[in-house]
Amino acid sequence: TDTSENPSSFHFKTSGKHNIQLIVNDLHNCADSILKFVSILPNSNLQLHINDSIQCFGINQFIITPYSSEKTNTLDWYVNDHFIDNNPVLFLSNLSTIGLSKIKLITSNEFKCIDSIADWIRVLPTFKADFNINNDTQCLGNNSFDFTDNSSQPMDAIVKQYYSDNSGNIGNGKVIKGHNKSNPGSHEVAYYLETENACKDSAVKSITVIMEPTASFDSDSVCLGQSVQLKGFQQSGEPIISWQWQMGDGERYTTNAVKHQYKTVGSFTPELKVSDRFGCYTLYKGTNWVYPLPNVNFNYTIVGNKYDFTQIKLNPEQSGYPFYNWYTTTDSLSNEESPLVNLPQFFNDSIHLEVQSALGCKAQNSLPLYVYPPLNNLFIPNAFTPDGDGLNDKFEPGNIKGITNYTLTILNRWGEILFFSNNPNEGWDGQYKGQNVQDGIYLYIINFLYADGLMYNKNGTVHILR
Repeated sequence: TDTSENPSSFHFKTSGKHNIQLIVNDLHNCADSILKFVSILPNSNLQLHINDSIQCFGINQFIITPYSSEKTNTLDWYVNDHFIDNNPVLFLSNLSTIGLSKIKLITSNEFKCIDSIADWIRVLPTFKADFNINNDTQCLGNNSFDFTDNSSQPMDAIVKQYYSDNSGNIGNGKVIKGHNKSNPGSHEVAYYLETENACKDSAVKSITVIMEPTASFDSDSVCLGQSVQLKGFQQSGEPIISWQWQMGDGERYTTNAVKHQYKTVGSFTPELKVSDRFGCYTLYKGTNWVYPLPNVNFNYTIVGNKYDFTQIKLNPEQSGYPFYNWYTTTDSLSNEESPLVNLPQFFNDSIHLEVQSALGCKAQNSLPLYVYPPLNNLFIPNAFTPDGDGLNDKFEPGNIKGITNYTLTILNRWGEILFFSNNPNEGWDGQYKGQNVQDGIYLYIINFLYADGLMYNKNGTVHILR
């Protein structure tokens, strides 16, 4: 009820047909009335349906559909109070505003009735999938890759995370340890993350499996005192930057070619370790043999002693070798195992023996030898005839060789020295001071040091006959 002459409005709380009656009275209390009808339309009961009110940055698509109990003629969509569209359904793709955004819809029907509704959508901030690798380049024989999550933290909970490569799923979770690859080359590893609001991201990194370098070397066999010579050769793989030898006797080398002398005979097991710049390595083993040297000790036996030569037998301490070579400084003697050889008198040299074993090892030895005849070959005449006929004209000892410190003294019966010489090749011609001495008997004294190292004195008489 309103008693004003011109009421501004009436508010009806229910929809439907309503009567409006106007009753007027004049000053004389005369009354009149009029009745009219108004129809109040019901509310549209406007609602919004959002496909997913929380979505991810970069991959979002909001689909907002209105529902109304009344037919609408116009729809005006607003996002954060900015007009966007007037289509029946609002599509928002790749919305870039992080956080909450207000969605508002204003509608009107054929009777110009206006209704509105608002709701909120949320764009989650982006996150970055990432992971760390303990070592992205490893060796084929002992590779063990560890993958550890290093992603930025998403706003909502992670519901799925896993690693995979070209062979399939590696494992679920943030950390994978001890992943092994059995074939060399480059392999891609992907890390996938998904949150409860379907936010997704992935990271891809490469790992490399290196084939260990391969090499070879030939073992060596030598004789004691010789050096084995070993050389490594690369066959495949990354360039070898490290060669490490262990020779089997404690000695080590770091070059690809080595020369080494073992101190004892026997078998040795050299080991070669080759490595590339990634630390990938391979070990190789061989066998070196060191053969003993043949026994070259020997002695000799004097078999016979003649005036002009001495016969000796050479006796090696070890028999049975396939090769013997006996020789002196100037001459070859024999290739027999234990030969008889003739050496000239007063031979003063070394006997050398060279022996080669069945394994091809050679050794040499030598013994000094001085051969001289016995002194019973020494001849001292007891008479001579210095008459100038060229026969027996001088007194001198015969066959006197191999002597030093020699002296010859001739005296008469009164002890007077008639002749003296220290030259074994100089004899007495029966003169004294340039004159012939009388025929008769004279005394001689001969002193010398012989080849046996003893000093000898020979004296006696000599008769001059003319």
